Amino acid sequence: MLRKRKLVSALTIILILSMVLMVGCGGNDTPAPTPDVPATDDQSSNDSGTDAPDQSSEGPKYGGTYRTYTDSSFKTLDPAFATASLDGKIVALLYDALVQFDTKGQIIPGLAESWELIDDSTYQFKLVENAKFHNGNPLTAADVKYSFERVLDPEVGSPRTWVFDKVMGAKKFNEGNATEVTGIEVIDEYTVKITLEEPFAPFLSMLGMPAAHIVDKKEIENYTDQKEYGLNPVGSGPFSIVVYDEGNKLLVKANEEYFAGRPYIDELEYRFIKDTSTQVAEFEAGNIDYLSIPVADLDRFRNNPQYSDSIINSNTFWNYYIGLTFDKEPLSDVRVRQAFQHAIDRTAIINVAKRNKAILSNGPIPKGLDGYRDLPEPYPYNVEKAKELLKEAGYSESNPCKFELWHSESESNVA
Repeated sequence: MLRKRKLVSALTIILILSMVLMVGCGGNDTPAPTPDVPATDDQSSNDSGTDAPDQSSEGPKYGGTYRTYTDSSFKTLDPAFATASLDGKIVALLYDALVQFDTKGQIIPGLAESWELIDDSTYQFKLVENAKFHNGNPLTAADVKYSFERVLDPEVGSPRTWVFDKVMGAKKFNEGNATEVTGIEVIDEYTVKITLEEPFAPFLSMLGMPAAHIVDKKEIENYTDQKEYGLNPVGSGPFSIVVYDEGNKLLVKANEEYFAGRPYIDELEYRFIKDTSTQVAEFEAGNIDYLSIPVADLDRFRNNPQYSDSIINSNTFWNYYIGLTFDKEPLSDVRVRQAFQHAIDRTAIINVAKRNKAILSNGPIPKGLDGYRDLPEPYPYNVEKAKELLKEAGYSESNPCKFELWHSESESNVA
């Protein structure tokens, strides 16, 4: 859910914007610490099963329920409509894509056991032959074509059509002027060829995005309302949905027939716990096996020997940013947008609001991912420059700059 705040006055704009997160996460060599605490021995769910594969000398073991939480409900578990990061995480558990990513962010095989670049704009993928949807239906190249065309179908109305807009014939199909996307060809039962309008280097990595996960046409057709399917998903992923109790919990179980091998964990349980103090209390009581430490509690956990050795600093590859609608006043004026940039003390936000849990971002690609460039900060913090730009744009105490700021319910966005 989005919330709206109306911000007014050229004089107060500086202070208000300084409270908005506009920082990015670090890379593998300079990780932005996002402290997480896994369960310690006396808190884990080992009495009823291990909460992770047992890495003891006896080797990995199957079993157990991993209990975690989220601070907001899922909006949809339909790949075509999954835009929130939380939705995307669960989509990756329930569905498969042609490619996936390893822990270092590198592209590795998924449903496609191999692929070749026939020319600069043509990819041919060879699928695994033992993948099945949770309903038992086999997954084939026809499902890949259907899933990608479904995202582009104007009657479906997916907000992620841009994932495939470089595919030959995608625009014509999306405009309703073609019956299929000519650039997506089923060569045989387990081979699909994708041709782009022109070479586009990021395309292969985009096939790992939520929108590119594969759905079963027969299952989709059971629902006249696409939104209803989104909360009753059937994929081919390592886990299948057992219980979705909106506002309470989501429970998924291991897919015993998963093509890449059954997951070690039997079940994953997500509880919906919005309040951060309740999250902390539930973790300390042993009711959940993981805690993303709130900034306010970070020092307490770090200084507690019971938890200090269990804290993990991980790179989330998240970018916090403000998206500006440059086609409407006052943001249609480039000077106002530049004032935004100069008005935000990003270093102070990191040091104070985030307690050094992040590093400065200088572009849309986080450090640690392919394509990142270490560029100088284009708009340094400069309050006087921001005021000067607003004045040039015609704003003053008698004519304040007014705009609206929309943000999600996530507490990290309003910290």
